This record gives sequence, C-alpha cells and structure tokens, in this order.
Amino acid sequence: MSRRKGESKNYVEQRCGRNEVAFDYERDEVERRNTSLMEPSTVEQRVVGIVIEVLKVRADGVTSETRFAEDLGADSLDLVTLVLALEEEFDTSVPDDQYDSLTTVGAVVEAIAAQMKQGG
Repeated sequence: MSRRKGESKNYVEQRCGRNEVAFDYERDEVERRNTSLMEPSTVEQRVVGIVIEVLKVRADGVTSETRFAEDLGADSLDLVTLVLALEEEFDTSVPDDQYDSLTTVGAVVEAIAAQMKQGG
C-alpha cells in the first residue's frame, strides 16, 4: 500500500505497519536520487570520474571535448574497459554500432544521458 497524498506518516504506520512505510519512504528517496542522476551535469561528473580512474589520467586533462585516443592516448583495449565500466556504473549497455561515435567525453555523456531518459 502506498502513501496517499496528505496522509501523515503516523496514520500510514497505523494502517499498514512500520515496515511498509519505511519501504515507501526509501522508494521515494531512490526515485528522487535516480531522477537527479539523469541530469547531464551529474552524468558528466560521473563519466569524468570513471575516465580518470580507468585511463589513469589527471583530472585537469579531462573535459567534454577531450578525445580518448588523441588526447588521452587510449587504445582499443582501454576503450573497451572504459565502456564496460560505464555500462556497469550507469546500468545500461552501449550498442556495438555506437562505439565508433563515442570518441570524446562529451559524446559519451550525451549517449548515456539519452539512454537513461529512455529508460536504460
């Protein structure tokens, strides 16, 4: 049973028990957090963090215009490792036909944000 608009927490606890109320509040929090994670600026921060970690580069060298191969020296194995890390972080998958178009950090951010808006 979900909480109806305007019902107090105590009333809901009396009707359906404490565990279900806690679940409702946790679910609402997860939904709020997931919505904020779809914001392009948040996606970009997370992508940049993963790029830095996987490719072992300095943070000041990564912007949305940064090219993986030319600017960061990433080879094909690095890119596969990066894509796998991004897929895991964002719980999504990158179609094989998109790999060639993901040459910059900004292109990755746009692709992930678009997939998250579509539902993964």
